[in-house]
Amino acid sequence: MSQKLWVQHNTAAKIFGPTRVSIDGCEYVDDFLKEIKKESQLAIPSKTPITLYQPDGTTEIKVGASPADYLEGNTDENPLIVKTTAVGKSSRLVTTRKMSVEASCRKYLDAIAKRLAEFYEFNYRFKSGATIGDVLEAKETTS
Repeated sequence: MSQKLWVQHNTAAKIFGPTRVSIDGCEYVDDFLKEIKKESQLAIPSKTPITLYQPDGTTEIKVGASPADYLEGNTDENPLIVKTTAVGKSSRLVTTRKMSVEASCRKYLDAIAKRLAEFYEFNYRFKSGATIGDVLEAKETTS
């Protein structure tokens, strides 16, 4: 008889599963992770690194452990959790654009300020257009 574990894939946006994945031929969790990736219901891209967690979703299961150790208590209401492993994508984005989050937000707010200057009359300091500081100063003056 085939032994299977209930597994659920949690992402920030959606939960996939739970579904049963066979542990047959899986001596270690590392082997089991390869089987999990084959399960289409869990919607895990084949080249994406994943990590397996106990049902609490925070306690990581080591790749050298045996999947059979997790059969007891494993149900569809208490499945093991698989999550994709972050590769540092957000830090790459900031580095690639060479702009901090603060500078990016400031640029966005200044763009809004320039649009507001098209609809409302207020003084601004730079020839290139209004900044969010000018908008806030104008608000203080009129309050």
